[in-house]
Amino acid sequence: MRKTIVAATLALAAFSVGSEARAQQWGLHSGDTIRSGDNMLYAEVGWPDLSLGFQHGMSDKVDLGFRFSFDYGAEYTPYTLLGMGMRVPIRIAAIKREKFSFLIHFDPGIKFDSFGGYLGGCGRFGCGGGFYYNGSGLRFGLWIPFGLEFGIHINREATISFGMEMPIYINLTNGAYGAIPILFGPGFEYHIDDHIALGINTKFGPSIFAEGDGFGGSTSSAGFGFIMQPYFAYRL
Repeated sequence: MRKTIVAATLALAAFSVGSEARAQQWGLHSGDTIRSGDNMLYAEVGWPDLSLGFQHGMSDKVDLGFRFSFDYGAEYTPYTLLGMGMRVPIRIAAIKREKFSFLIHFDPGIKFDSFGGYLGGCGRFGCGGGFYYNGSGLRFGLWIPFGLEFGIHINREATISFGMEMPIYINLTNGAYGAIPILFGPGFEYHIDDHIALGINTKFGPSIFAEGDGFGGSTSSAGFGFIMQPYFAYRL
């Protein structure tokens, strides 16, 4: 009887420790949301933008925030075009486990795709079949990013992730066009403590561009797109 009680006590203690460790998991690109009532500040810098953001935990599986981006990567391609955007990230944790997590996010917002600049006169994304861009006037429209993220927790501090991003943009001024980057790739996040996380997010794939041809039809093309951003996150 005593052995049974001891075994049950040890099992309960192990379960409690494991639950506590898992409850403390949070992250920016780890497949996890933040905990209910917590807040997170973060910064990502690299290609295609510099972004600053804030997330608030609505529950243990949903957080909501605001993200401001200063863009210089033209629709995630290697070519430069200055713009900026604001969006409201909604992150939903579909699965949260001790060893892995799976997250879905929607980031509706607005974007100034360009302030009227040119790209060397060769085309929207450069010479050689790039996206056409004549540089006339301000380009403004809707930003509708969607993404998935799967995180594998190596231990409490380190997570390897793999995700998909579709930061869709629909232009509404000075010509109708849409951009649909479809990007996949890995990432890594390391928690220095329960408040500070460092990591890198990478994604690669085609950036598809479609626009009206002015005669009731449409044209489309594609370029190489990518995300390459180290980041810092702080849980308040």
